[in-house]
Amino acid sequence: MTDRQSYTAGQTVNITAIATYGDGLAVQQVKKAKVQIKDGIGRRVARGALESQGPGIFTYNYAISQDANPGSWEIEVEIEDTKRNKAEQEISVDVTIGSPPCPDADGDGFTDGECGGDDCNDNDPLIHPGATETCGDGIDQDCSGADLECEPPPCADADGDGYEDASCGGDDCDDSDPLIHPGAAETCGDGVDQNCSGADLPCGEGHADLTWTGPETCLQCHQSEAHEVHGSVMYQWKGDTPDMVNGEAPQGKNAGAVNSYCINILGNWNACGNCHVGLGAKPEDEATPEQLATRVEQLVVAVAEADHGEGERQPAFGSVLCTSEQDA
Repeated sequence: MTDRQSYTAGQTVNITAIATYGDGLAVQQVKKAKVQIKDGIGRRVARGALESQGPGIFTYNYAISQDANPGSWEIEVEIEDTKRNKAEQEISVDVTIGSPPCPDADGDGFTDGECGGDDCNDNDPLIHPGATETCGDGIDQDCSGADLECEPPPCADADGDGYEDASCGGDDCDDSDPLIHPGAAETCGDGVDQNCSGADLPCGEGHADLTWTGPETCLQCHQSEAHEVHGSVMYQWKGDTPDMVNGEAPQGKNAGAVNSYCINILGNWNACGNCHVGLGAKPEDEATPEQLATRVEQLVVAVAEADHGEGERQPAFGSVLCTSEQDA
């Protein structure tokens, strides 16, 4: 028998012959075992001995040439044992002319892409569809069409100031200096942009050179003051109570305490907060940028009202704005 019924020029015919007696026992000793192959025009193209693969099993392989005659090929097998018992069999297979089979020169199981296969480099067994890809080496190991790009390394914080390097998407304009980062205290006129605002703060007389754009104008220079106000007992409305023995610390009007004037601060926030530092949003424990901006604005308003009369809440750089936290 053969491994298939039809072949294309360039393929190999694999013949297997099994020799047994009538009772099913395999032929153990043979005098001869031969095969003969004739092409589509009856011309003999091969004759040779079958190769024994064990008791009663014989094989023969024949590679069909590219210029072979197509048609119905005849394969004749003859086996004779040492007692002159003989058996013959004829097999017919179809051979057609076609394109040569696509090679797999590197033996990786994928045929050459040059002749219709999917191996983009048939000279390297490590390159084929599904191979492990190494990023950034300029080689398309998995035949995807391009080399795999490497992921950028995680953004660093080389100076340990809590802000990542701006060169990789962070917001630290100098990741080699822990004193330079967004929100850092700015020193005017030193040529250094400590707070990463985009430029050094120019020195001038008071605040005449500043343009009010909101509380962030003051925060450019007064981050530390804003943090001090945010953490103060005056703003938080609560603090440590070392002499109190009947409650948890900290205590204060914003921590459940009451008195005859403000019975419930949280329930009457608009009225109580109208006078106290903390005008507006309720204080929070975390000093978020929004909290700090609100704190600076509240102090600016308080000082402006003291200087110009209640109700005047516009900035006045020539006098008190942006220095009120330090002066208060």
